[in-house]
Order: sequence, then C-alpha cells, then structure tokens
Amino acid sequence: MSNRHRSKQTTAPAAAAASSPEPVSMKKWTVGAIVSLRSRGTQHVDKIVCSHEYLSCALKIAHSLANQLSTVEQERAPHTEKSNTNNSPPVIEASDKSWSEYIYISCMTKEAVEKDMKDESSTHNSNNDDKLDPGELHNLSKQLSTLLENDNNQNSIDYLDVRGAILNEGAVDGLPLSDNGKLEIRSLGIAFYELFSGGHLTVAAEAETLGRTAAESEVGGDDELYGNNPSKRRSLQSSSSNNLDSLAQVQPSSMVSISVAPLKLLGLPTALCDLISNMIDSVDGDAHDNGGSYGFISEVRDDLKLMIDSPNLYLQDVDLAKAVNVGLQFGGSLYGREAELQTLKECYQRSISSECEVAMICGTS
Repeated sequence: MSNRHRSKQTTAPAAAAASSPEPVSMKKWTVGAIVSLRSRGTQHVDKIVCSHEYLSCALKIAHSLANQLSTVEQERAPHTEKSNTNNSPPVIEASDKSWSEYIYISCMTKEAVEKDMKDESSTHNSNNDDKLDPGELHNLSKQLSTLLENDNNQNSIDYLDVRGAILNEGAVDGLPLSDNGKLEIRSLGIAFYELFSGGHLTVAAEAETLGRTAAESEVGGDDELYGNNPSKRRSLQSSSSNNLDSLAQVQPSSMVSISVAPLKLLGLPTALCDLISNMIDSVDGDAHDNGGSYGFISEVRDDLKLMIDSPNLYLQDVDLAKAVNVGLQFGGSLYGREAELQTLKECYQRSISSECEVAMICGTS
C-alpha cells in the first residue's frame, strides 16, 4: 500500500497485464459480486450476503486487508509505544471519508503482482459512479469465481491483492495518533459493515435513521441466537484510556452511535456482527473500559482467520430458544420401558437444574 496523501483523489494499482484483472474499488466489487451471485440463482440481496459463497469471499477480502494493515501497524509499533506524544504519524484518511471508496480489490497471480509493482499507479476520481459496465462486470465475475474456487484450498489463489489509498501523511482532523490506531480500527470496521451487508447498508445512513447510543449498539444481550465467538480482545493499554475518553468527546456523535442490529436482521452470523461492533466501538471509552473492543488490527486479523478456518464453529449460530424446547428425545417409540423412561426423564430434569449426574444406558432392544 502506498502512503501518498489523497484527500480528493485515490490511487488504484495499475493493471499488470491484459490478462490480469483490473483492480476495482470495494464498492464496485460488492455490487459486482451481488449481481454475479444473483445471476447464479440467488434472487434477493439479503439472502445473497448470508450465503456461503458471499461470506466466504468477503471474509477472505476482509482478512487480506486486515493482514496488510497489521503489517503497517507492526512497522509503526515503536511510535505507538509513546502514546502520550504527538510524534506518531497519522496513517488514516479523514473521518468523513469512507474507506470502501479507497480500497481496491483484485485477484492476481504472483507474476502479475511482481510486474504490477514496477508500474506507475493510475489516478482515479474517488467519487466515481458505482455502476458497472459489462466489461467490469465480466471482470468481477471472474474474480468471484477465483475466490470461490479457493473455498477449501488456500493454495489455489496465488495472490489476493487488496490495496488502496488508506495511508495518509497529513493530519487527521487535527488529531494526533495518540489513540494507538483506534480510529483506523473503527474505519476498517465501517468498511466491513458495508462489505458484509453487500453494500445494502452504510453506517452513515444507519446512524441517521436509528440514532442508536453506543450502549444499544452492543451485539448479544437478550438475543436468542448465539454462536461461538473468537475471544473478545482485552489487550488495550490502560495508559491510553484517558486519551480515548478525550478522543470520544471531540468526535461527532455518529462516531460512537452506530448499531450493528441491521446486520443481524440480514441474518449474518453473531460472531461476525460482534467483530464489527467491537471494531466500531474501539474509539468508545466505555467499550475500552469494559474490555469489549479491539486494541490492534492484528487482533481483528486473527479473529477473521479463525472464522475462515473454522466456519462451522464460528459462523453457525445456535438457536437457544429452539434448543431449550427440544428437551429429551428418542429416535423411536419405547414399549414396556415405562419405569426406565421415567428414570431417564428425572435424570434429565436434574441435569438441566445444574446438578452433575451421569446416566449410562445398557442392554439390547
């Protein structure tokens, strides 16, 4: 990724060769993926974004982006240790910018990337239309197929290039990077919000419509659906809590007043909604104090990797309401075993009452 200042322009990687896919903005990629998957049989956007195909592709893109930003984070580590100084170089776009307009995506081979790195980058207007021409749609369809072919084998993709005009040498609304990169985590969370909703939802529109408070934006609570979540990160440095409180005070209310409830209404996995919520809440002093937000992008990267590697564990929600109603069931009818059946039922009732008990069933039918 380049660290050239781009307040009004964004730079996308130039195509390395005629055979390599032309990089497109994340906004356009999302539109193209939805259109392509719809042409394959899925009719509704809200169903497409919850499909295995779309989630699989979006997770790989999200992980690739988080991985690249983690590299920048590690390179900057000596600066962030001095969180009380203003020497740390700001590395994000201004808060009124949407990262999804600055992130460019392309699936390439390693050979194409090596050639691409030698080429001059071409400049594009960051406010270009999200509509796709037939050529772009065909290109995006091929990229989607490449990602889907990589469903169970990471080696089938030589290189997933996710780059964009994210780095910025200028000041960030006059704020020094004393928050140890929390604004970056939040900005990346907003980009994920749009990516995983298929572009159907944007943070700005959602915040304006719902006007949620930071407390209301937490995922979980009384929800009926729970899944296994990658462990919530609590590795924030306590020394920066005062800086975080000050940062939250000077940010617009929408900075910490965002709900991910609409993502859950789309049917996205709870663990993924938790991840996005914790990223967006990273600038919230209360979330920081409660240990419920991310401190480093590398932690986001690691949790995304868990979801990619173990989707059945982390992306499959369990309906507890239904599970509780299932109770003790048998595969077939029991005859002449009334006493034994009653014993089993009593044992089951004691077990769900937090009493420890073991039941062994032996014999032949």
